[in-house]
Amino acid sequence: MKKLSLLLLLTVLSASGCTKNSAALSQFVGTWNATYSLFDATGIRVTSGKLTVKQPSADTVTFGESASVVTGAGQFGVRTETKSFDVRLKDAGSGNYILDLKIDGKDVVTNFPLSYSESDGFSGRGATALDGKQRLVAASIKKDGQGFVWKISADGDPKAEYEFTFKEKG
Repeated sequence: MKKLSLLLLLTVLSASGCTKNSAALSQFVGTWNATYSLFDATGIRVTSGKLTVKQPSADTVTFGESASVVTGAGQFGVRTETKSFDVRLKDAGSGNYILDLKIDGKDVVTNFPLSYSESDGFSGRGATALDGKQRLVAASIKKDGQGFVWKISADGDPKAEYEFTFKEKG
């Protein structure tokens, strides 16, 4: 009888999308107090505010924003410009995920593979196109206090780093 109950429970959980992999994604869903740091060839841009992570399907989470970001400081104050970014994390099955990042509608990283473990979070490393150039890239999503740090960077290039810090739900 216990085996039948367990099988029934697993069937219900699978049918409802409440699997281990969907739980890994659903932890991100909600509105977060966040900081975004984008380091690229045009310099550093940093901003903070509310960021909403959505789950349009059981196997995908997305977030994006059009934000006024700080691009530097000048004689007459802080320089800002409007930038948009879109991030997508998709469950590819068997503990594997795919990460995509677009900035101003331009692909920065596409179909970048990440693995997931409960202890280490999401991580991946490999050769891929970053900003249109073939690079060795590292990406991770790690638990940090009450939130998470999403980071994508090219080895040895401080001008190719993208970081999204979710501080706490707010």
